[in-house]
Amino acid sequence: MKLEFKIDELRLEMRELEKSYKNMKAQRDSLKAELEQLGFGVILDFSTEGSSKKGYRYRQG
Repeated sequence: MKLEFKIDELRLEMRELEKSYKNMKAQRDSLKAELEQLGFGVILDFSTEGSSKKGYRYRQG
């Protein structure tokens, strides 16, 4: 019984994390679109944990 409860608890937590991830991804995409409209090209690399791979560059015109 305890094991089944723990499994259900973990499944619920996983669903909540997936929902949070989707929301964060949507926010990122929205912000990226806004920056591009303002003339900024966005370079985002989420494959690494360090912030050194993330940056912004200004595009003329």
